[in-house]
Amino acid sequence: MIDGLEIWCSWDDGINVNGPVSVDVPTTNVTVRKCLIHDVGRGGFDECGVQAGSTYARSISVEFSKISRIGLGSSGMGIVFNRCERCVARGNDVSEAGHIGIAVQVTGDVLGLPEPNDSLVVDNRVHDCPGSLPGRKHADAIYVRAATNVHIEGNEIWSIESPMAGSGNAIHIGRRSGNITASENMVRNCAGGVYVDPGHSGFVRISNNSFSAARLFVARIFELDHASLLFIDNRYSEPIPAAPFVIGSGAQRLTLSQWRMRGQN
Repeated sequence: MIDGLEIWCSWDDGINVNGPVSVDVPTTNVTVRKCLIHDVGRGGFDECGVQAGSTYARSISVEFSKISRIGLGSSGMGIVFNRCERCVARGNDVSEAGHIGIAVQVTGDVLGLPEPNDSLVVDNRVHDCPGSLPGRKHADAIYVRAATNVHIEGNEIWSIESPMAGSGNAIHIGRRSGNITASENMVRNCAGGVYVDPGHSGFVRISNNSFSAARLFVARIFELDHASLLFIDNRYSEPIPAAPFVIGSGAQRLTLSQWRMRGQN
């Protein structure tokens, strides 16, 4: 248990939870709880407030911590589950991350090494990314890539900005991700709502979320495959674009009624 620490002005990560580069001897059963981590990262790319599994880790939890101003040197991520199995981010407040608020992703693809699996991102508040950090070009609140069995639920997300296409999203589901569910999240005042890259490897279900003040789109989908991708029972409120759903590589825009005619809701 790492409990109640304040960490600031570290050169790279605030807290790094790792084990040997072996699936047989992972670091297991570590909880980071009620920590205050801020003003981190003056070295290189994608410095982290809390990183679990840059080698391999299992059953890591980050709970009820406040993480802010991450990536002062180049770009930063608040909480990252990299090569991590059964990891949980619950009840945290993440703001002013220079790149991503909470990530379940592989930061470096290496054939044969494990990838994120069975992760929960629940009841967090992710907001104001990249915020006041100078010179940042893109940020997402919650990002998933090359991960399986990830559940994103009950998060409150607001004020995610980006001048770059493909960024500034509340939830970004990247390539090679499968069995991803996002439900009961509240999204407001973001450049984009949900962004789903082409090449997801399994089922993606987006249900019972609320979206308001999405400036560019509510959903950006490259492959609207009814068998593996489902939007259902989501709520939309103004202000949003008149045609808030963008599909395909040609960026065709659809109104809500046209979206429903394509089998989504």
